[in-house]
Amino acid sequence: MHEKRMHNSYKIFDFDCNSKETGPVYPQVQKMSNGYDNKADNSIKKLFRYSKSFPDFEPNLDSFLLETKSKQTDILSNALSAKGIIINRKTKAIFESFKTCPIQFYEATVIHNNKLFTDYFWMHIVSDYTNFVDYTNSTFFIYQNFLKNLGDIKILSKKDLIEKDEKLKRDNPNTTLAIWSEKIKMLPSFDSNLQLFMIGKFDGNLYLGQSLNNVLMENKITGYQAENTNKILL
Repeated sequence: MHEKRMHNSYKIFDFDCNSKETGPVYPQVQKMSNGYDNKADNSIKKLFRYSKSFPDFEPNLDSFLLETKSKQTDILSNALSAKGIIINRKTKAIFESFKTCPIQFYEATVIHNNKLFTDYFWMHIVSDYTNFVDYTNSTFFIYQNFLKNLGDIKILSKKDLIEKDEKLKRDNPNTTLAIWSEKIKMLPSFDSNLQLFMIGKFDGNLYLGQSLNNVLMENKITGYQAENTNKILL
């Protein structure tokens, strides 16, 4: 297990798209294969209900359909859920070697141009570190339709955030408004050795530690991008 201490060095994970590695179609996986039973009790649609806990069943992930014009990569972008990532066995081993937020892996298969590939997994992420945020030293703003910044709002605590968010929605029933973060200051109790995590609620990013990203790059893992950020402050 890698335990190297990070020095406020994080990147934002994103899927690669429209590149020589991935091909022109994004996301690479947009649906399950023909004949897949989406209504079954162990279907992928049932899996997506679990964002705050892991499912109590083994999901049927046979098979993800890789778009014809897409190329096969180690990490596959998908249109199905932001709470999970399709990765191959090589990538799974790398993630497992680091300290991360809670994740579980479920066996999956991928069909591409009528060929079946059995070495893929669904990496399901359950991550909420909102209790480890120093709210008074973080900065927040009101977000309209997740497109327009309507100005700053002072947040004193997680309770204050929830109350102000609920009031905002009550007072503006016909407008999509949310309280979103600009800078997130973490409390000393936050484990900065984590190499993969999401804050949750007011921030939708998946963060990579520099050490994990270095190993992904050294192993030439394809299908993802890592964007520099200074949003997280220790």
